[in-house]
Amino acid sequence: GNRRELLTKILDGIRSKLTAWLAHKLPAGSSTLEISDLKIPEGAGQSNTTLLFDARWSESGAPKSGGFVARARPHGRGVFPEYDMSLQYRCMEILGAHSDIPVPRMLWFEDDEKVLGGPFYVMEKLDGVVPSDNPPYAIAGWVAEATPEQQDALWRRSIAVLARIHTLDWKKLGFEFLDRPLNGPMGFEQQLAYYREYLGWAAGGRATGELDQTLVWLETHKPEDDRIV
Repeated sequence: GNRRELLTKILDGIRSKLTAWLAHKLPAGSSTLEISDLKIPEGAGQSNTTLLFDARWSESGAPKSGGFVARARPHGRGVFPEYDMSLQYRCMEILGAHSDIPVPRMLWFEDDEKVLGGPFYVMEKLDGVVPSDNPPYAIAGWVAEATPEQQDALWRRSIAVLARIHTLDWKKLGFEFLDRPLNGPMGFEQQLAYYREYLGWAAGGRATGELDQTLVWLETHKPEDDRIV
């Protein structure tokens, strides 16, 4: 009871702030904005704080509506050592505008922490089902319960999308901002440096024997040519 009341109070506060913020993002002349069905999804979208909501408003006298997803930097310790929300937004915005990669339509990025307590972005909400994080989708839920043929189709389509991303001309699309020269040359060295730092952060001083051995193996089996062209 107390937890539900607390959650309701938190969502009411978020709704009020989102309403005021969204009112300034809609076209001039929009009015009677109302946000409804605001919720935090359970079981998925946990790498960021996720908010789902619908909105109705009047635009030059005509009724308008839409479904939205807000993704915000989590408070406290998240699942990653760093959260650059603008980086996430820019990557998906470029892919949506200049490729056929299936990404939601990106709408707004906000770095003013006064709105939701941290940077966030808003994108179009699409209908569908997503694999759950909790419980893990490989253990329970619609993915685990799917037939082997359905699971095969899901994996193959997912891998196909990843392959399409890797065939994009990243320089032409303007992805140079992903380069992190402080972590070494672009490519294998940078990725290894990132995951080495990630492991140290996640371990928090605890021993990670097998993972440490994996890093050593990767360092001693570096590809001879990992140039990114």
